This record gives sequence, C-alpha cells and structure tokens, in this order.
Amino acid sequence: MERKLVTVKQIRDIQPIEDADKIELAFIDGWQCVTAKDNGFKIGDLCIYFEIDSLLPELPDTEFLRPKNFRIRTIKLKGVLSQGIIFPLDFLKNFTEGISILEKIKLDEISFEGYDLSEIIGVEKYEQPIPACLGGQIEGYFPNKCPRTDAERCQNLSYELQQYKELVAGFVVTEKLDGSSASFMLIDDVFKVCSRNLDLTETEGNTFWQVARKNDIEAKMRFFASTHNIKEFAIQGELVGEGIQKNKYKLKGHDVYLFNAFNIDTQTYFTWSEFIELIDVTELKQVPVISDSYSVTDDTNVLLLFAEGKSVLCDTTEREGIVFKSKHINNIRTSSFGQILFKAISNKFLLKYDE
Repeated sequence: MERKLVTVKQIRDIQPIEDADKIELAFIDGWQCVTAKDNGFKIGDLCIYFEIDSLLPELPDTEFLRPKNFRIRTIKLKGVLSQGIIFPLDFLKNFTEGISILEKIKLDEISFEGYDLSEIIGVEKYEQPIPACLGGQIEGYFPNKCPRTDAERCQNLSYELQQYKELVAGFVVTEKLDGSSASFMLIDDVFKVCSRNLDLTETEGNTFWQVARKNDIEAKMRFFASTHNIKEFAIQGELVGEGIQKNKYKLKGHDVYLFNAFNIDTQTYFTWSEFIELIDVTELKQVPVISDSYSVTDDTNVLLLFAEGKSVLCDTTEREGIVFKSKHINNIRTSSFGQILFKAISNKFLLKYDE
C-alpha cells in the first residue's frame, strides 16, 4: 500500500496552547499539529493535511518552509508535539487540477474525506541518502509477485483500530528496527535479493548479497521450500549494521533480522506459527519480540507510549517503534494478503534523531 502523504482530512478537535496567542493545536485522526490561528480553522472543517516526511513544492504559500528544505518532520513548538501541517482547502488553487477538485469537494465534502492529493500537489516522500555500502548494480524493479515491506502508522487507523479491537484475537508486537528493508525470494527457481524497491544484481561489494551469502539464505530457503511443499516464497527483514542509519545499534559488520514471510504460491503471508517454524528450521535471526499475545486498543496515545523504550539490540538506543502483526489469517476488508499489519513510531525517537 502506497503511503498517502497528503490527504483531505476533517479537523476533529482544536485546543489552545498555553502562553501562545497566535497558534493552536489541531487534531486530525490520531495526529496533532500546530497551526496558526489566522487560518481560522473550526472543529469539523475539512483541510489539506501533509504528513511528516512530506516534501512540499516550492510555492509562495510554502516559502516559510524553505529553511527546512520544504520537509515536514516531527517538532515541538511551545513544548507541544507537532506532526504534520495543515492548509485550508483553497491551497488547491495553486494547481490546475486542484481547482476542479476543490469545486467537487465543496459539492460533496463527505465523499472526499481521505482523498489522496499527493499526485495533484506533487508531494514526494523524503528519503535518506543511500549509504555507499548499500549501492550496487540493478537487475530490475522489485518483483510484482510479492508485496513490498510497508506498514501503516497507527495514527491513520482510527476506524480500523476499532475493528481490530473487536474482531482480531491477538497480535504479535515486535521491535521496529531502523535499518534498510531487505527481501530474499525464490521465484521461478531463481534466488533473488532485493532492497525496498529494487531487484539487485549479485556483485562482490553489495551488502545485501554479502549478508545473504554469509547467512546461507538461499540454501536455507530452498531446503524449507522442499520440505514444506512450497515453490515460490519470500522472506523479509531489516538490514542493520555499520554505515546504515548511523548504526544506532553499534553493531560490527552487517546482519539481517527477519520480520515477515510471504507465500507467493498462495499470495498470503505466513501466519505467526508458520513464521516461527521458518525461523526454527532456518536458524535465521528475527526482529525482537515485545509481546506474542497483545490485545489492540483503539487509543493511539496508548500505542504511541507503548512504542517508546530502549532497543533490545542496544540498551542505550531509543527504539524506533513497534510493529503489530495479526497472528492468524484474517480476511476482513482492511487486511492485506490475509495479514493485518501496522506500526507505532516512537515520538521520542523522532525528536531525538530529527526525523
């Protein structure tokens, strides 16, 4: 699922900020962001909400963001956490297609709540520069037989969390590691090694392939497939170590910690018990487990507080957050390939590392 960086959202609450005459705090879904009182927002108004990590276009309306290179990140203003930025709907007048969308919104506001404006406005996601150790030759794009690694943030799931609370019995909670996404696949009897977006050619200096060979991942995957009546499948994890995301875990060399597995034959994710069996058989590392039987709440503040803490890999490092994964196959509308998956990112982590 592609991340919606900018959407039409309803303001569910507005609160004053102590000792602040010109700004106030607006609440959008599970997010909160500081906004100027001059904008004249009221509870229930629709607005244009830009999530953190958005890179906004250079316009007169966004000129005040130039010192930040037009990037939206987690900040504190007057001691209050602010994540994202909101503009009045008239911001759409800056774009040819936006003008027609604005007219449609005015005629039917309810239908347009949640509408994705990323393409119309031309917003891009901020991506950290790729470390030299992760560079290499490209075989092609990420194979379309397997979903890419991604999880929605809990702040965007106000409605869904109510469903999960009522319908799903038990989630596994794991630490979200701050590294680089890695996928290893058997497709058409060919072993593939992929970054988040690309299928990588094996070269001597490519770290993804070095880790695959060091851990004998191809042979282990082929053995597992042959003993479990599987032809094509993928395992996915986080590549961490020296030169990656400033090596927050103070590791020597590089390694991969698995967090998911996908059966390409059936187009479903492994259940938790199937994933644990994979780990037991292959003896590959998995991401640290925080809880293997967690009952989800629909209170995002509780989930965000749960996300805070020290990393299991390094007890002096703030963990990036946590990932919630359903233990069993679920076919409710908001599941993906039989699995419910979402994350809570630690605000302590975001503020400390200027994310």
